[in-house]
Amino acid sequence: MNHGKDSSRNLPRVLLLNPPAAKPVLRDYYCSTRPKTSYYWQPVDLLCLAAQLDKRARVLMVDAVTHGIPPKTLRKMVKAFAPHAIYCMVSTLTEQEDLALLKQLAGEKARIVIGGEAALNPNFFFEEYPVIDALALDFTAPELGDFLLEGRVSGRLRTRDQAPGPPPNGTEYSMGVTPHNTVDNALYKIPLWRGVFHSLLTDFGCPHRCSFCNSGLHSLGHKTRKVKEIGQELELLKRLEAKQIYLRDMTFGANKSHGHEVLDLLAGYPFTLRGYLRADQITPNFSKSLKRAGFAMAQIGVESPLPEARKAMGKNLGDEVFIKAFRQLHEQGIEAGAHFMVGFDQDHPLIARYCVDMAAKLGAAYCSINIYEHRLGARPILPADRVRRHWFSLHARAMMARYNAPRQARFLLTHLKKQAK
Repeated sequence: MNHGKDSSRNLPRVLLLNPPAAKPVLRDYYCSTRPKTSYYWQPVDLLCLAAQLDKRARVLMVDAVTHGIPPKTLRKMVKAFAPHAIYCMVSTLTEQEDLALLKQLAGEKARIVIGGEAALNPNFFFEEYPVIDALALDFTAPELGDFLLEGRVSGRLRTRDQAPGPPPNGTEYSMGVTPHNTVDNALYKIPLWRGVFHSLLTDFGCPHRCSFCNSGLHSLGHKTRKVKEIGQELELLKRLEAKQIYLRDMTFGANKSHGHEVLDLLAGYPFTLRGYLRADQITPNFSKSLKRAGFAMAQIGVESPLPEARKAMGKNLGDEVFIKAFRQLHEQGIEAGAHFMVGFDQDHPLIARYCVDMAAKLGAAYCSINIYEHRLGARPILPADRVRRHWFSLHARAMMARYNAPRQARFLLTHLKKQAK
């Protein structure tokens, strides 16, 4: 939470907000999730928008969830700041509370834009929430900053009078250097890492079309960030003495040539890295580049232990692809975690056990089993009924605890020894 460096009274005031929540919630990057443990990462939407508004506005960035700011205190802060415009992340898990708060925060002239998963609703009821001026479908797009400051509508913005333009596909973008020094990074935590970490974005969206996901080409689209600008941001992170970098891309290196360029840049810095990768992009050459750049943990979406289920999800990869990918990463000394999605109507009652069996077969450093929730922007899939979903959730927790506890202890011990060197 911080003001921008430029304190000129002539600049418009913009509030970037992750609103309060009764229970921890993750709202950024168009996802709505409850953290399974005490982890919480930087709201990348707000950081990227702050980069765009640098020197163009006086920015107040408030992560009310991390700072534990209650609504009453926030209302006083906002009244004192008197913003000309507000950008607020809204999750589908807290949508009613978030939008009710925005009604209270809206001044007579404040322009209000919402991001988060709720912004992907093509049928958003503007008539019920007249204080909302636009929905932002791309927090890296320059038209978002232009609208907040000047009210000009274009591109990936939805208003009551205008539909958004199509998702990007294969384009390049820049947004300015993310102001990592304007947030208290020590407040954020991530599984299997100790100490301060920073978030870095090298592309936006994903070029794939997995049916359960709302971040693919059919929804957010995909574009790569200019490598020169990434280099400038790495220099800032170096000056800030950053040690651990969480690559926040939906699929790091999805554009392989761009990924190799970024890895070549990262290889010149002593950062420890982690990020999401696809198993079918892992080759011996790519694995070596990951290692040289400082990758310690690859997070890989296996999605299902059953090949036929993966095919139905739009991720038609056989078991041998995952086995080969994990092996090649392990050969380079890179740990890899396995992420699964369960809770579909056709799932076997013991699907969570099958997930940990698959994770063990792959030699995964951890096993993350997530219960399917339909996301706005994704293609609907038939979920299990409420009773079965509750069973899946309980069984998944038990299976994860049994699998992860001893492996996490070993990983953390090794990780801490490396940090101490």
